[in-house]
Amino acid sequence: TRARCATTSLTGPVLGCENDSAAAKADPMLRILILVPTRNRSDLAARAIRSALSQTAEALIKVVVSDNSDEPLELAALSAEAHSINDQRLVYMRPSEPLDMGAHWNWAIQQSVDRFSPTHLIVLTDRMVFRGQAVSELARISEADSSSVITYMHDRVNDVSTPVVLERTNYSGVACRVVSDRLLFLASRCISHQSLPRLLNAMVPVTALALVREVFGDYCHTVSPDFGFA
Repeated sequence: TRARCATTSLTGPVLGCENDSAAAKADPMLRILILVPTRNRSDLAARAIRSALSQTAEALIKVVVSDNSDEPLELAALSAEAHSINDQRLVYMRPSEPLDMGAHWNWAIQQSVDRFSPTHLIVLTDRMVFRGQAVSELARISEADSSSVITYMHDRVNDVSTPVVLERTNYSGVACRVVSDRLLFLASRCISHQSLPRLLNAMVPVTALALVREVFGDYCHTVSPDFGFA
């Protein structure tokens, strides 16, 4: 995850929050939760979990792993990995039965919001890791404008090719404001700009998620929520 960011205004009412022993000290109103949804990828999910826990941002309150695996060996492996990590920020959970991808993400997001009252949510898929202290940078930007969605770019490891190639995204390191109306206009013409918020490339205020759910009925009204939500 790279540090070039774009902020997209999606304003809503201010969300109140309760204090937590791991809540931010510098800004107690900023409470970031990283959600790691996964299914039958215990080895990849373990890397994503450790990457999330390596983030030292004081505003990071929880790393929630939602295990939707339906293979017993994968379930056992990831559960054992999660329970072997001694970090109070880490929470492992799974639905009562395996769900399709959209339904699982809806369930995991709602559980995370209801149980831990974050102000902002980041989805880190089991195929992703953070670069450096990316969450600290996102927190710094959010402190200046906590009501906006912050999107960011990715580098990609292409392991289909031989040899394996690291595909890097050029970035300036500067946060730019993008009006959401412009992004919606481009999307209506099937132009998907990199700053278009998707759950795999954004830190989203929970107030914005609540607005999405109010309008569409859920968060992930799609079969592939890692590429688009609602």
